[in-house]
Amino acid sequence: MRGQVVLDDITGNLVPHDFNLGTLKTTRKLMTLVEILGCGVSQDAALSCHSTFMAVTTVGESNTNLVYIVHLVENRYYLLKRTVEPCTALRFHPYQENILFLATDSRSVYRIDVIDGTVIKMEGHRIPVVGIQSGSRSPLVITYNHEEVLLWSWPSLSLMSRLRLDEAVPVMWAGHVWQRDELIVSFVTGTVFIWHSQNRSQQHTVQPPDGLQIKFESFALS
Repeated sequence: MRGQVVLDDITGNLVPHDFNLGTLKTTRKLMTLVEILGCGVSQDAALSCHSTFMAVTTVGESNTNLVYIVHLVENRYYLLKRTVEPCTALRFHPYQENILFLATDSRSVYRIDVIDGTVIKMEGHRIPVVGIQSGSRSPLVITYNHEEVLLWSWPSLSLMSRLRLDEAVPVMWAGHVWQRDELIVSFVTGTVFIWHSQNRSQQHTVQPPDGLQIKFESFALS
């Protein structure tokens, strides 16, 4: 579904021109931006690949969820979107920094161009999305929650596939192997599934050591 958000007229300069954000640590930068915007408690934030844009989601008056875009180069901000539901995942595309992916508690995912406001709505999940990944080489976008992993074509964002998983075992993370054309799904048991993104008929499985009784809570790739 294609649409267009109306870029709100709530705009302004971020900071005085003699204020240097570069002297602050990343966490302090975000808190400074939220304090200056004056729009409530922050939910989530994302930084574009060349640090031109920052997306900040907050809760405003009457529990309205607000998505602000901060233009770090031009030292300004604007309100991009209001949502009824809280944001559950937020991520910029890894090499098209004007493209933002936003998931909400309604189970929908939105691809929004933060410059012209065009929107593609991605629907197909049964429960809210908790993570969004898009690779630098693979023509896929991956959205996932603890039960589902969905693959979307890029750039059309039509639903291509729903990976077959054991729904009794929660998914911990799903995404691409960086700079390789492979897909990864990791589970809280420590098991990892690997597919080639162009040929998903062959699945490789990595199992944790026998007898290891640990509930894994995070996953990272070198």
